Amino acid sequence: MEASLALPVFLIAVLVLLKIVDLYRLHGMLTVSLQESARYLSVCAYAVDETGKETYEIPETAACIAYAEAKIPKEIRENGTVTLAGSRVKNGWLELKAIYWPKMGNRLVPVRNRGIAACAKVHLFCGKTEEEADEEEGEAKQMVWVTENGSVYHTDSSCSHINLSIHVSSPGALAWKRNQDGEKYKECEQCVGNGAVGAEVYYTKYGNRYHNSLSCKGLKRKVKLVALEQTDGLPRCSKCAKKAA
Repeated sequence: MEASLALPVFLIAVLVLLKIVDLYRLHGMLTVSLQESARYLSVCAYAVDETGKETYEIPETAACIAYAEAKIPKEIRENGTVTLAGSRVKNGWLELKAIYWPKMGNRLVPVRNRGIAACAKVHLFCGKTEEEADEEEGEAKQMVWVTENGSVYHTDSSCSHINLSIHVSSPGALAWKRNQDGEKYKECEQCVGNGAVGAEVYYTKYGNRYHNSLSCKGLKRKVKLVALEQTDGLPRCSKCAKKAA
């Protein structure tokens, strides 16, 4: 009688232990994937054009998230759900943050599902070593950030107008949210269309549209670092000026 009662308890304990070990393995795979993606994306911030001139670009947050998501191993996706909505590019740093909800429990072992966090953080490659940067510091030109079709230049790379902070929400919860100016969020004409809203939507604090896809153009900003004298007389961003004051 005692053996018949103890055996099921023992088997359940073994199953739970094996599940915990498997979760550690999947978490390690996810962390390695984020680190590899972050290292690759950090190099993408620096390039040389056809004339040999160095160019510096801030990777778009949405593009970084889309790339990192595509590189997550298939096994992780088959065993749970991953979101990288908390990732961001700020002050020269790329931070990929993932929340992983693994498939937990079964009819024999019901377990409450909890998210598991993983993170990778790297500094964007600027094309110069620390020693080279120190040597040129005294004669360096003032560098500013401009967007592809922007009407101002920015002195702060973390300015919300060029470095969008993307949030995720359910459509129902978003109906009660307001942006920085107190406006309601409307559907993006480019990616939502015809009212086809997914289970999760994406929005920014300063925008007034919600999106179905992180790769939507409405969530992208192509930003370049250039010398102030190359801005062709563009005015300074009022938000950057206010922050520097």
